[in-house]
Amino acid sequence: MATPSADLYHALPVGSREIRLLHVIALEEERTLWGLKVASLDSNPQYVALSYVWGDVTRIESISVNGHAIAVTENLAHALHHALNVWATIHEDITLSGLHIWADAICINQSDLPERSMQVRMMGSIYSSANFVLSWLGLEPSSRNYLAWGIDTFATLAHEVEGLSADELLTFDWLRRHPWLCWDHEDIGSHTTNTRWNGTMQLLEEDYWKRLWIYQELVLPKDVYLFTTSRHLHLEKLLCLDQQLRTLRTAILKTKTAKPSFLHDSIWLNFFHANSPDLWAPLKWVSEGRRKLHRLGNGPQAVTSIDPISGQWDLAFEVARKLESKDPKDLIYGLLGVLNLDIVPDYTPATSPADVYCDFIRTYLDHCHRSQQPESLAFLGYSGIGTPTNTNSHSFPSWCPRFSAPASHGLAIRTNTTFDAAAGIFSADSSGATVQAQRLHTQGIEIGTILSVEDMELKLSAGQGKGGAIFDALQEVFCQMTPTFRPLVSGTNPIIAVYRLLASIHPVSHFVSNKKGSDFIFSMRLKPLLEALRGLDVDTLRAISNPEYDTASKHEYLSSDFGNPERRPLFMERPQQYVEDVVGSVVREYRDSASILSAMISVVEVVQREEKHAIFRISGDYLGIALQGCMEQDRICLLKGSRYPVILRKEGDCYVHVGACIIPGLMDGEAIGLAGSSGGGVVGDFVIQ
Repeated sequence: MATPSADLYHALPVGSREIRLLHVIALEEERTLWGLKVASLDSNPQYVALSYVWGDVTRIESISVNGHAIAVTENLAHALHHALNVWATIHEDITLSGLHIWADAICINQSDLPERSMQVRMMGSIYSSANFVLSWLGLEPSSRNYLAWGIDTFATLAHEVEGLSADELLTFDWLRRHPWLCWDHEDIGSHTTNTRWNGTMQLLEEDYWKRLWIYQELVLPKDVYLFTTSRHLHLEKLLCLDQQLRTLRTAILKTKTAKPSFLHDSIWLNFFHANSPDLWAPLKWVSEGRRKLHRLGNGPQAVTSIDPISGQWDLAFEVARKLESKDPKDLIYGLLGVLNLDIVPDYTPATSPADVYCDFIRTYLDHCHRSQQPESLAFLGYSGIGTPTNTNSHSFPSWCPRFSAPASHGLAIRTNTTFDAAAGIFSADSSGATVQAQRLHTQGIEIGTILSVEDMELKLSAGQGKGGAIFDALQEVFCQMTPTFRPLVSGTNPIIAVYRLLASIHPVSHFVSNKKGSDFIFSMRLKPLLEALRGLDVDTLRAISNPEYDTASKHEYLSSDFGNPERRPLFMERPQQYVEDVVGSVVREYRDSASILSAMISVVEVVQREEKHAIFRISGDYLGIALQGCMEQDRICLLKGSRYPVILRKEGDCYVHVGACIIPGLMDGEAIGLAGSSGGGVVGDFVIQ
């Protein structure tokens, strides 16, 4: 937010590549006098771009720009002040007179909507053309300086693990050299009180990492420095550390490495992100984005073009769903630079968020057609009238994802398993999906009708209700899901087999430790179990299904009190062995049914959410799970480009999209047997409104 004087800005020529840049006119004792001048990107100006959170718009400070008093948020004022110090540290040989800064709140006339739209469209060029980007994380607290601790810890770890192989990481010698990163103040189970590790967590909890704009601000530039009041860290060091920690986690699971004796339990769990998996997600997205967009060679190069099927689209959908912006339109406009889309930002009331989101999907599908690549209708997993956040059913087409809804919106699950429910049904040369007048046109087929629906609402928060509530709730789900599936090799119903898996990790009923009930223990065991299962391919599943592997003797150990240092549960000591011991007997029954196991793992992940779900039955005694909103007589359909079945409701000549669903036993091409049957239909043109 910047409140300018009326004559500070002069209109920038329409269609030009001109931008405004701040520069230092003079340094006074208590303030900096700034100037604002125009430069063209075509002339390759030397400048740094600022990445920051605007902050509380009610807390403002006045700065001087071209002799005018400009009101900006406190956070921007602090960022500009401390950017001078970072510049002086990085470029000791260049005086402040050579510093030029681009900061959107000041360098864009925010009250001029046409200019704002034009400059937002240029964001990709602005950030990729900058010498580097300074990312302001905020002021360091006067006490308990977690920001400084976090940056120092990240810098230490990044230096230690740089260039190490997986085998070298597994020795943990790089960590043993820093005892202050290996111990904890007290034994409180999985949560650490180590100030240095807590500093890293609290740094990643900063509002900065929740902004959608940071994605392109960190992905596009050649270089990025994170900075606070007294510290700065090169972004590549943090991303390298994140990658090395992921390599370490994979190696631990693969080699069955035990926890080093010098490492406290809570620190060990930190390596698996057991307490904060979502905090690290933005780093993973940025790392993937930079890897996809920057060419190898003599350092990263500016982005010039994007292959729409390079994987960046899937990443963009996830980023748009899980990060935030004040203006819902910016959830798309903030990605234009990364995706190189020919979309003209429009902040006028005449264009609604629904218009922007539909245009985004239309542009994506057009890209797919032009590049002759198969489109993905994965966005249908984030949309539908049956979603719990659907409060604007009249303003949004049913198929259009509501990116501004909470991150849990929709049934879509990100797993390593790739389902393909429609495998073998649609020909490769059949027409692809298009968007026409906010309607989705695509190829589809009906494979069944919902015969009955049972709604349920699970409250799974640990510590609420009686002990074992999570397990009881899941037990209820699995009791409902007892159709006559194709039996496993052993003759066991696959749903019952997965239920046994869950039962095997449930703590004994009388278990209570350190005021942490069995719900909490169950959650703690379920998380690493699902995480490890997602990483197992079919060959590995079969390898650990050795019938000679005995799990009975492990049951008591698995259910032991993890608060007792003499009898830690296996999942804390040897994660891979834990998976093998717990899952071994169940997986043995899945020798030829790995896809059903994957589907059931997805069901468990969905049920874990505190949302309203529905179990439905279709012909053939198949049961599925979806978010509430489906009804009897709704159609189960497969659409070209959608790997999940979808629930559609017939309305006249069109369909309404209710939501995506999971139907174990029909997730990997088995539905081809239903096509053309008495309960199914034929491939045809579907119009979804």
